[in-house]
Amino acid sequence: MSAARELRVGLMTGEKAVPLLAAAHTGAFARRGVAVRLTLVTGAAERDAAFLAGEFDVALMNLVSVLRIHMTATAMRIMTNLLDRPGEGGMFRLLAAPAPAPAPAEPRARPVLAVSRGTIADFSAFFLLGLLDRGWEEVTVVDIQDITARGRALVEGAVDWAVLPEPAGSWCVSRGCTVLATDRTLTPPGPTLCTAAGERAPGAGTATAFLAACRDGAAAVAAAPGLAHEVLTAAGIETDDRWSPPPYRIGGLPTVADVAAVLEWMDSTAPGPAGRARPTADGRSAHDIHHALVG
Repeated sequence: MSAARELRVGLMTGEKAVPLLAAAHTGAFARRGVAVRLTLVTGAAERDAAFLAGEFDVALMNLVSVLRIHMTATAMRIMTNLLDRPGEGGMFRLLAAPAPAPAPAEPRARPVLAVSRGTIADFSAFFLLGLLDRGWEEVTVVDIQDITARGRALVEGAVDWAVLPEPAGSWCVSRGCTVLATDRTLTPPGPTLCTAAGERAPGAGTATAFLAACRDGAAAVAAAPGLAHEVLTAAGIETDDRWSPPPYRIGGLPTVADVAAVLEWMDSTAPGPAGRARPTADGRSAHDIHHALVG
């Protein structure tokens, strides 16, 4: 890919997008000499379809989506993590609808839990339920890919529980939802910026300038946390004063242990959603897959 070509980047509508939104807002990309077009998507399925169609050169993903695409569709390369650890509210929260919630037409035998199937929200739900000594068999799972729609379904009582990232989780809490569990103590795999391996990957100079600008954006937010609210609001992402940006750090990479944990979950607990392939390691070790992703 030519260094002069615009870098097309797909982002999810959550706190992980903040360093990139801040880099664009403060002119960091321009100062670093890299042309970047940021596109926000509402859910993982939309992002993944656009990425596989070649509409994005780089995408903000978590290791669950990276591994699923890497093992079923196209080879991936991880450029960097965005976080080493969750912020004060965790990366994901398991939330309950406001009480009293609107009564359903018929009593629910099990809590209705909204997640985004086959994604990090699904992965997080498994472990967050474990903190409550619950399993999949004790809830009715519904797939709501759109983060905003998932939060609104919870606030309106259309579902009983939902797993949500920040700042959507804080937005729901401000509207009466209750936090049942967070992943703050679970050290979940962090969000990553990824590209397809091979010719679709940005050139070395473009990638270096792009990541440097992302670090500039993270530094700007660390110096002025209010900037995070400003860029989210400008992007049309609902936020709340209860939310504060997590400690972004551009430059880390997932570990072999991170890869192994996600592979184990995929193999044992993750039924693939309709129309999305269930990944298989085909005998490859976590070490081999990790090496292919990060070199």
